[in-house]
Amino acid sequence: MADMNAHMKRIVAYNPLWTKLFSVEAGCLSDRLGPILIGSHHIGSTAIPNLPAKPIIDILLEVETLSLLDAQDSTFASCGYDIRGAYGIEGRRYFNKRPTVEMPGFHVHAYKAGSYQVHRHLAFRNYLRLKPDIATEYADIKRSLSDSKGILTPDYQAAKKPWVDAMSLEALSHFSGEV
Repeated sequence: MADMNAHMKRIVAYNPLWTKLFSVEAGCLSDRLGPILIGSHHIGSTAIPNLPAKPIIDILLEVETLSLLDAQDSTFASCGYDIRGAYGIEGRRYFNKRPTVEMPGFHVHAYKAGSYQVHRHLAFRNYLRLKPDIATEYADIKRSLSDSKGILTPDYQAAKKPWVDAMSLEALSHFSGEV
C-alpha cells in the first residue's frame, strides 16, 4: 500500500482513459444510488485534457438531499469507498476509494444539487477546458510544486490553493450563472 500512496502524491501526464474510468465509476454509483442522484460530473485535474494530474479521479455528485445520501453509507462501503463525512467542508459528503495496481483512486465529493460548491467546481473545470492558456498556467504551477519525477512537495495543496481560489472566482464571474 505504501507504493500506492506514493503514487497518489505524484503528478503524471494526462491519460485519456481517465474520462472512460470516470464514466464507468459514475455509472456504477448512479445504478446504486438511484433517484436521490440528480447528476454526476467529472471534475478535478483528470477532467481537463492535457493537464498533468495525480492519478485520482474526482467525481462530483449532485444529490436531492444530504440526509438521503447519508443513509447510503453502506452502498459506498460496498463499492470500496471510505466514508469521510464532510471532511472539513460544510455541506459536502466526501468518499475516497484507494487506487489498485489496475485502477486509479477515486474521490467523490457530494453536495445538494444546485449548491454554490457545485457551481464553483463546474465553473473551474469548464473555465480550464475553455481557456487552454489558463490550464497551461495551472500545469506550470503543478510542475513547480513537484520534483523531476513528479513527486509533489509536502505543501502542494496549500501552495496551489491561492491560485485555484482566484481562478475559481474568475471562472464563476466568467460564466455568471451559466454553469
